[in-house]
Amino acid sequence: MIQSRAMTPDDLQAVAACAADLMPHPWSLAMLTEELQFGSLGRVLVADAGQVVGYLLLRPLLDEWHLMTIGVSHSCQRSGLGRRLLTEAIQHATTHHGRVLLLEVRVSNLPACRLYESMGFRTLHRRRNYYPAPPVAEDALVMELLL
Repeated sequence: MIQSRAMTPDDLQAVAACAADLMPHPWSLAMLTEELQFGSLGRVLVADAGQVVGYLLLRPLLDEWHLMTIGVSHSCQRSGLGRRLLTEAIQHATTHHGRVLLLEVRVSNLPACRLYESMGFRTLHRRRNYYPAPPVAEDALVMELLL
C-alpha cells in the first residue's frame, strides 16, 4: 500500500534519485534540502511504498500557494498517485486559507496537463523558454486553480 507522509531528511537521496529519473533537469539535492527546511511553512510530501515512489513540494506566498514540483516514479504512473498527491496539496492549500494554487508545467507533458485540467486548473498564459532542455528550451504553461 502506498502512503503519503511528510518528507524527512532521510528521504532526500531517494527523492533526488526519483526526480533525476523523471526530469531532464531535476531539482538538486541542495534544492530539495532547502525546500525541506522551508517545509514548516509549506508542504513537502513523499509517497512511500516501502521506498519513495512520488513526491510533492508546495510553497505559500501570502494567500497564494505554488506547486513547486511533483513527481511519480515510472512504475507508479497512471495509478492515480499523482491525482492523490495533488488532491492533498489542494486540501492543504485550502485549509491554510489559500485563494489560488499556481503551477508551471512543460507544454510537452500532456499527461500532467490533462491531469491538471481534469482537476479544475486553467491555463493563464504560456511562459516562453521556461525550462532549459537540450538542444532548445521549452515553454511552460502557467496554470491556476481557484480555491
